[in-house]
Amino acid sequence: MEASGSPGAPLVLLAYIGDPTPAADANIEFIGWALRGSQTSDPAWRIARLFYDASGNLVAIKWANQDRYYVDVWDNRTGLTYA
Repeated sequence: MEASGSPGAPLVLLAYIGDPTPAADANIEFIGWALRGSQTSDPAWRIARLFYDASGNLVAIKWANQDRYYVDVWDNRTGLTYA
């Protein structure tokens, strides 16, 4: 997908649905964005975590480290703080 208003800097959307790591909640989704060419180990990711209630309804979207900057590491997503 092309980033709006920034030709030549396409974004990559990486979504990992149902991450098995946080075993307490199988409905958790992590969604990350980074510039094309970024590795999952690079501090170049904007990561959101989606939270669901017991019925499977989305109740919150929280950002890694309480911000929307492209500074997080996708590989560390399960250990980040989301608010």
